[in-house]
Amino acid sequence: MKKTVFNAIPALLIGVILCIASRQEAKATEPTDYEMAASVAEADIIPGQTPKSFLENFYKGLDEDLLDYAFIKKHTTRKAIKYLADNYDYDCDTDECLATWIFLYEGGGDIGPLKTRTFEMLNKTTCKVTQIYEVCDSQDYEYIVKLGLVRIGDNYKIDTIEPMVKQ
Repeated sequence: MKKTVFNAIPALLIGVILCIASRQEAKATEPTDYEMAASVAEADIIPGQTPKSFLENFYKGLDEDLLDYAFIKKHTTRKAIKYLADNYDYDCDTDECLATWIFLYEGGGDIGPLKTRTFEMLNKTTCKVTQIYEVCDSQDYEYIVKLGLVRIGDNYKIDTIEPMVKQ
């Protein structure tokens, strides 16, 4: 009788281990919301990215399509989105319009082509972006915006937007 019990214990243990392993394997094939979110976020990570390079890449995308709200939202926090929505002064056909021009110039005016854009880090997470545009009356138009960044995981997002008025 003792021999039968001792022979049954290893078989029982193997059965329990196989059962647990099959459950874990089944779980691994069904991604959770967290795992899906993490894999999407990892696709946006640029290894070794600095706050300055993040902004340089952001402005390249912004230059391509100023009204690509999905692009804007991907690179900004809810706080920045609220600021852009609150500063949208025109009629809006949808319930979601953003004053994206604030990144580039003051609204309501005609500007010429961009001549230069510089990025000056004021501290580890705040950058002054200076843009100089050509205008018709032979004087250049300079627009400065201060952007505050936050680090989320291995990436940055724009959190604060502060147009700077020249004195």
